[in-house]
Amino acid sequence: RLRQAVGLVVEDGSRLHVSLGRGALTSPQSASALAGLALLRRLADLTSAGDQPPIATSGDATLAILSQDTLQAVAKFSERAAFDLTAGRLTGLTPFSYAAGAIPAIRDENVSANVLMGNFGVEVALLTDAIERENTFVLAGSDNLAAQAVIYAVDNGASMIQVAVGSINQTSFSQAAVDYAYRHGVAIVATGAHEYKPKEHLYGENDKVMTQLELDKLMHERANGNDPAKWQRAVMVQCVGSRNEENPNCSRICCQSAVKHALQLKELNPDMDIYILYRDMRMYGMLEDYYTEARRKGIIFSRFDVDQPPEVVSNGNGVDVVFKDHVLQRPVKVPADAVILSAATLAN
Repeated sequence: RLRQAVGLVVEDGSRLHVSLGRGALTSPQSASALAGLALLRRLADLTSAGDQPPIATSGDATLAILSQDTLQAVAKFSERAAFDLTAGRLTGLTPFSYAAGAIPAIRDENVSANVLMGNFGVEVALLTDAIERENTFVLAGSDNLAAQAVIYAVDNGASMIQVAVGSINQTSFSQAAVDYAYRHGVAIVATGAHEYKPKEHLYGENDKVMTQLELDKLMHERANGNDPAKWQRAVMVQCVGSRNEENPNCSRICCQSAVKHALQLKELNPDMDIYILYRDMRMYGMLEDYYTEARRKGIIFSRFDVDQPPEVVSNGNGVDVVFKDHVLQRPVKVPADAVILSAATLAN
């Protein structure tokens, strides 16, 4: 389908739009940025016989310069009279300004095919919506799970069926009026997940106790006069509803969510005291850098034993968190403006 779309670009004089996302070359998303640039070079070569060069949009300044350089290198060997520097564009530095800046290219510049390849977030929904409204071809890929979910969700009319053919499985599906069939050994069906609603630590009884998802929403909305920037002390409790007899699984995202939110709270109020009470900190790969940054900024990490979990108790005006410090080997009571529970992720 991509070859057909590229052929149409060359034949009818329309344009190809390649969007490279926002992954900086100095960030963990550099691999997706480099993959996007390599694909841009290949597509520019394929469309070099056309009347107009591809348009490359991005949300990172370095990517924009490299996309211009890539397109210019291809233009030197094509029959086009001159290279237009505006073919490689920086459309915005924030997620939604980047998407908003790319939409006019999709809508107003005779684009018949779009390739989205790189690091995107949920702003990819704006791009795919604009493409769908123009009824033009799109091929999209991202290293970001949220963007992958959006890309899949906006592709309406897809259906899938799995059957067994002897000892081999065959999965057949139709998409955009094209039928596909693949034979394979194992099929993994991702059912999605939901947040565990805690029954412990006064959750649902005291409005100062919330989950990480609720904290994230509160920091963005700051509703009902509850502004996290005004907190003086916040305590996060890990492994709530997970790694126990009822749910022995580790959710794998709770530790990074807690550290991320703790750093965001420190940005809102650098003087805030923040405690993260944990059983084991599991910060995978480059996420270890965020843990180091949190320690550097004075966020306190205290380990607790599974047999002696923290206790959240009401003190009349708010809540206290009582836990046994693993260094002092004695109980510590911390009055808190907010208690944030890292609740388990449960499969649907």
